[in-house]
Amino acid sequence: MGLLKILAGLSLSVSLWADAPPIKDWRVGASLSNFVGVGSFIAGYAAEPSWSTSLALNPSYKLPVFWGMPRITVAGNVSMMMWWLASYQTTALNYDHRVSFTDIGVDLSMPEILAFGPGFSFGASLGLNVPTSVISRAVHRIVGINAGLPIKWSKWGFSVGLTPAATGWVYSQSNITGPCFQMPQTAINPQNINADMGQLSQGLVIVRNQEENFGDGTCLTSGRQIIWTLNNMLSLGWSNPNHSVGVGLGWFVNFLRPLQQRPEVSSEFSTGQNFTEATLGRIAYTYRVPIETELSFGAGVMSIQSSRTGAGDLAFPFFDFVTPGNNQTQIFFQATVGI
Repeated sequence: MGLLKILAGLSLSVSLWADAPPIKDWRVGASLSNFVGVGSFIAGYAAEPSWSTSLALNPSYKLPVFWGMPRITVAGNVSMMMWWLASYQTTALNYDHRVSFTDIGVDLSMPEILAFGPGFSFGASLGLNVPTSVISRAVHRIVGINAGLPIKWSKWGFSVGLTPAATGWVYSQSNITGPCFQMPQTAINPQNINADMGQLSQGLVIVRNQEENFGDGTCLTSGRQIIWTLNNMLSLGWSNPNHSVGVGLGWFVNFLRPLQQRPEVSSEFSTGQNFTEATLGRIAYTYRVPIETELSFGAGVMSIQSSRTGAGDLAFPFFDFVTPGNNQTQIFFQATVGI
């Protein structure tokens, strides 16, 4: 199972502090972030240095009011990332020393369809994901459709938010392909923070027979496509005009393409489980520079990992204490500017 941004991700990062209300109908935000994996600080042979830089662009525009409805915001997001350090935990589709792009997201949102009680609000969002990332192309995605229902309470500078959401993917074919390699499979880290939230557990493709080689440099590889995902994001925060502190927790359940009924390749040790789970934990602080231009600096820690350890116990979602060398937990530093 591989999950990022990011989320992905699970694009890759989730903002837990509130942006100042824009004074214009349109806005373009740009964030430059550096991520350092905790595996960089482990002593001995378990050390696994990890350092990457990402640039994210987030344009948005508020549509005019019509039919007496709340204003709809059209927003886009895309980011590119550069891996600076080599790593043994890599795959044919997730190699080091390259610039890669995430999927492009376009969303329509109404943050406050209903406002009720002291500081409570209820909203909705609907969006599309365009599969421009390497992993999305490898699993043959055509488009992703997502919807969310944000619920928020805010008062006295404090805020609590809950966003249940779902994402579904449409595919052009049911298999997964990758570059062909005639070498042993390497160690992989499918939950690496630098992979997007839809990444599956894939190693280097080993050609076992001619049927797996498509003749164009790509071969059939292991893994199952994610058909749709359910996720719940919970956020807690406090802010004043210049300082913000946020804590976020996300729980993702990925439903996989069902296994084919092939008794000749089945095993008593295999599982018929058709879903995987992962968590995203994030703690962040942001300082907004008190100048006319929107400028802020932030830092924090975030972790994307399986919801359970290898022993079957629930994993601590904000830090990987069991396998820190996998760099599933990363420290980040971020600068954001808006116009």
